[in-house]
Amino acid sequence: MASTLAAPPDTILLVEDDPDIAEMYRFKLEYDGYRVHLAMTGETALTLAFESRADLALLDMGLPGMDGLQVLAALRADHRTFSLPVVILSNYDDPDLIQRGLRLGAIDYLIKSHITPAGVSGGIALWMAAQPACVTRIAMEYDRANAGPGGPARNAVQSSDSGNAENAAMSTAESQMQAGISGRTRRVA
Repeated sequence: MASTLAAPPDTILLVEDDPDIAEMYRFKLEYDGYRVHLAMTGETALTLAFESRADLALLDMGLPGMDGLQVLAALRADHRTFSLPVVILSNYDDPDLIQRGLRLGAIDYLIKSHITPAGVSGGIALWMAAQPACVTRIAMEYDRANAGPGGPARNAVQSSDSGNAENAAMSTAESQMQAGISGRTRRVA
């Protein structure tokens, strides 16, 4: 009898500072078979993202200290998390903030009051299924940009080290969008 090895569960990085909301989403995601790493601050989110192999991040905007846009910019500026799919899950429905998040490379922007934990959990497979071709294109662009000593992606990472992470990541994300390699799949409001 041949043994079948089950694939390990997908890992979700949940970045949420409200303990009740975090526990509600964590419970639903784990119930649906996902492995969940929880970060309640932006700094913790970056540490977990850099050290773990998350398959997707759910990112709140209103975090203490480092806000969601700063976290997203730092994720996009680092080679380890450059192509990590990020879905923003926020209470803020400001159109400017939504556009900034999407320009920085979020694949979706969800308003918490318009979606349930079941809706988020149900969307994960769709978001991740839409990523392979996009991730391959982004990785090839990143490798090409970093082939020389002063490539644009390397400059973006260097800029982030000097405190301009959001501007550097936005510049990189905008370049990717112009090149037709944006990771955005859809917007659910």
